[in-house]
Amino acid sequence: MSLRMFNILKRRNVYSGIFSFFAKDNDFKQYTVGLNETIDSYLQGSIKQLILWENLQFIRVVANKKDTDTEEVFYLKEISQEFKTDYDISEEMSLIDWFIEDNNSNGDRKCEIFIVSDSTLEGNQFVKSFDGIGSVLLYKVKNSYEDEENEFEDFNDNDFI
Repeated sequence: MSLRMFNILKRRNVYSGIFSFFAKDNDFKQYTVGLNETIDSYLQGSIKQLILWENLQFIRVVANKKDTDTEEVFYLKEISQEFKTDYDISEEMSLIDWFIEDNNSNGDRKCEIFIVSDSTLEGNQFVKSFDGIGSVLLYKVKNSYEDEENEFEDFNDNDFI
């Protein structure tokens, strides 16, 4: 079996893992989809497998509001001029790079990371349905995100801490 075929089969297993959880109990779930839910679970250390689309366009930005000394973390699609006017940026990194770096250096949040493409049917479905970011959790949790309107919006880390 070629390496390419092995990787495709491995990705299909990852997709089928996350897709299979949707057919289970509605009150409790063992997966996350979308930016907010997935980052929240990652920061809690509750992710077993993190699945990221290779073209995920979010940036993790650490910044201070210009009139305070409080450091905040933001997840943005792009850094606007208005943001630069209001904040002093101390760090910016692609979200995928940050996940990989943090996962390798932080023992509390170790998980398996899969970078996937949308070139397969399953990958395309993952990107279109879940905005290219999701996870399989270590354990089942109460389904608390079901009423959120749009999980693929910019948000601040402090909303979850």
